[in-house]
Amino acid sequence: MDDYVYSHTIQTDYAEDLLTRPCMTEKGYDWAVPWRNLEALQSESYNHIGLRLFNLGLASQFGYHSAPNTDPSAVARMEVVRQHATIPADEDAALTACLAEVRKTLPVLPLDAQNAANYSNDALDEARTSDVVVKAAADWRACMEPEGIADLPANPDEMPTPGLSQQFGLVGDGEAESAITAEEIRIATADATCQESSGFKQALYDQEWSNQIAVMAANADDLARIRDLLSENKKRVLDIIAQNAPDEPREGR
Repeated sequence: MDDYVYSHTIQTDYAEDLLTRPCMTEKGYDWAVPWRNLEALQSESYNHIGLRLFNLGLASQFGYHSAPNTDPSAVARMEVVRQHATIPADEDAALTACLAEVRKTLPVLPLDAQNAANYSNDALDEARTSDVVVKAAADWRACMEPEGIADLPANPDEMPTPGLSQQFGLVGDGEAESAITAEEIRIATADATCQESSGFKQALYDQEWSNQIAVMAANADDLARIRDLLSENKKRVLDIIAQNAPDEPREGR
């Protein structure tokens, strides 16, 4: 059901930034909005719709941290975000006023488009409580017990735990600044290995897939309607970007 719950938040944020820039200019502020490469919106820690991935390869490199997005336009965007985080009070007031105006014109999905996410979540929740997944979760926990995690949860969906998140600097906005430690790599690698050896990852995937097929069959008309809403919303967002984005930077410029 990925395509029915597709999220284009990054594109919408970019469109919002592009519409905000002329408003801020009118108010006397230089509001930088760098060009974004829409083909490189996610790092390797996310799939094409923005769902977080976790496997042995990622764990052994990044622990529980997200892999960095090394695309130059994404790096430029993050630098601008950091600069905008500490703007003076008068500029912040102007920004608040501009955002209020801009958000009146941005395309917004109807609330009932959320039904697709609800269907998907129901399929996942049911999968988590199936006998085969519960058994695999217990096997995962037994596999992880030698790691000495004080707040080891009943299943890997709750990893990293609050205690580990605090220890590894993953709380709030700390992830972007915190270093990946050898201890984090050790725990994350063990976690990913146990998810594979216990069969948890495959069992959850198979059960969720089966449940989603049933959900789609039972709600086919509603999902078709939602798919059309998502498609139209995305088109309108991309039109705003096409009409307002700066030119792509060229080498040597």
